[in-house]
Amino acid sequence: MSIKAKTVTLLLLSLLVTGIIVGSAGIFVLYRQTMSSTQVTMANQATQLAGQVGDLFEAFAKGGKHFGNDMDLQSGDPARIQAKLDTYLHTSWGVDRLNFLDATGKRIAIAPFDAKIIGDNLADRKFFKDTVSDKQSHVSEVIINRVTKVPSVIVTQPVKSANGQLAGMVLQAVDLATLQDILSTIKVGSSGVAAIVTKEGSLVAHTNKELVKEEKKIAGEMLQTLQQDDGHLVNYTDIAGRESVAVSIPIKNTDWFVLVSLPASEVKSAFTASLLWMIIALVAGLIIVGLVAWMYLIKTLRPMELLTGEVTKLGNGDLAIQITANSNDEVGQLSKALAQAIGSFRTTIAGVKDQSEMVTASSEQLVSIADVSSKAIEEIAARVTAIASGSESTEKLVGDGVTTSDRLANLAGDMRTKVSQLADQATVAGSTTGQGQAVLKDAADAIDVVVQSAEGNIRLTTQINTKTEQVKGILAVIDGIARQTNLLALNAAIEAARAGESGRGFAVVAEEVRKLAESTESSAKEVADIINGMVADIDQMTKATEGTAPLAAKGANAIQQAQAGFAKIAETVDSMLSNSQATLIAAEDVNGIAGSIETAMKAIAQLTTEANYSVQNVAAASEEMTSQSEEVTSSAHQLGQIAQSLRESVQQFKV
Repeated sequence: MSIKAKTVTLLLLSLLVTGIIVGSAGIFVLYRQTMSSTQVTMANQATQLAGQVGDLFEAFAKGGKHFGNDMDLQSGDPARIQAKLDTYLHTSWGVDRLNFLDATGKRIAIAPFDAKIIGDNLADRKFFKDTVSDKQSHVSEVIINRVTKVPSVIVTQPVKSANGQLAGMVLQAVDLATLQDILSTIKVGSSGVAAIVTKEGSLVAHTNKELVKEEKKIAGEMLQTLQQDDGHLVNYTDIAGRESVAVSIPIKNTDWFVLVSLPASEVKSAFTASLLWMIIALVAGLIIVGLVAWMYLIKTLRPMELLTGEVTKLGNGDLAIQITANSNDEVGQLSKALAQAIGSFRTTIAGVKDQSEMVTASSEQLVSIADVSSKAIEEIAARVTAIASGSESTEKLVGDGVTTSDRLANLAGDMRTKVSQLADQATVAGSTTGQGQAVLKDAADAIDVVVQSAEGNIRLTTQINTKTEQVKGILAVIDGIARQTNLLALNAAIEAARAGESGRGFAVVAEEVRKLAESTESSAKEVADIINGMVADIDQMTKATEGTAPLAAKGANAIQQAQAGFAKIAETVDSMLSNSQATLIAAEDVNGIAGSIETAMKAIAQLTTEANYSVQNVAAASEEMTSQSEEVTSSAHQLGQIAQSLRESVQQFKV
């Protein structure tokens, strides 16, 4: 799922959850507000009704004070009392008749006058008993007039004599139509009702007058609840059987209370209507918030979509893309960081491309140098083969010289000691040569370490360089041997000349040995020149393969040790030359001529053998160098292939 889809889903879920939470809270608050508003409205209406009814009875109470202080009423004279009642009836609002009872409960006057009921005794009535008991004003239950059938209530007003005794009481019959008129001023909802109820639950007045006539009552726990929770909203079932809510307010100066009732269905309808408008407002608000959030979401996700497209191009190897950041938020910061990374990557790829081309060029140069070295090594091998052929001829001539010198052995008796010493020195030279070979073996081991440590071209180049140095050392030995052979041949020729006719044959052999030595020395110089040229080429290869300085130094150290060993060989050879000179000095003695020649020829034979052995070593080294040169060429070709593969890989990126 894409980020856009996830964000849209999250937005919808957020709006849904917000709608549920806000809707639930709104419903709860709306319900509380509806019930609170209903309670306040009904309480205000009930308070207004209670105030009006209370004011009415307060007026009755004030009028009762006049009754209590009226002398005519205190006189006990029925005529005077009747006249007074007639007067008060015309001035009393809300009273439809007045009665006067004496202290025994007998009715002695009534206004309007009705002779039929004069003389009735009402001592058994509760309102009479209550007034006699505490000499205070009281309000009766609803009474239905026996004549007019009109419901009314009686308000008693005690009349006291001069001595404070109860002389009688005035009964004010209050027409309930007055209270009905007061109730008609209040409209409770569209179908609510208002009522005036006594503490016993009797209806004094009701919006539905018929219920008063039917003497309906509120009884039981509901009556107690209404009386106790005055001013608060109470759920109850009204007289008509409807589920309703009601508020009761007590009426001052009476034991009555005003009841304002509203059907629960009407409250529910009002709540439902308000809830509908609230839901409409909530949905409209959520739609507006959703649209704003959607616009913001589109504005926020658009850069991410563009960035995703550019990253897709980057995944396809296109490094030429340009990413711009148009904001400072997280997306803008990501764009800037990605642009920097792409720039660095672009620079790196360009550098790799350039380096791959350089590696390709270097590999081609290395192949060319390896080819030149291979040709030089082949030429060296050819020259070494020629030297080997010449060494064989020299060895044959030296053999002939030894045969000739044997003929003169009987003349060199006193030279045997020197020859023995020369043999000892030759032994030392052989021992020293063995040491030199051991040192050369160490050098070969060190070079093997170089071979194992170096990689690719470095290893092969170092081996070629090492073998070249070995060849140069061997050529130096060959050159020294050739010079020594030439010197010995010269000395032999001198001695043969001194020997006269008997040494002429030996002089011919000595001349041939000298020529062969010169030829060997000339060939060795040519080989040295070729090797020097090859060394120059190898130096170029060495410069192309930097980084092998530590291992090359170790190889150079081993070669220096080999040179030191060969220096010892040179010292031994010098000693041999010294002994040979001593032998030549002794040969000045006529008796030592033949021995000197024999010793010289043996030395020549030994040197020729060594030269032949050295030439064989040079041939083997040349073959090994040829193999290594081929390996260098192969590695150079592999390096070229790797560089080409790297260049092809880099070409996949568009810089």
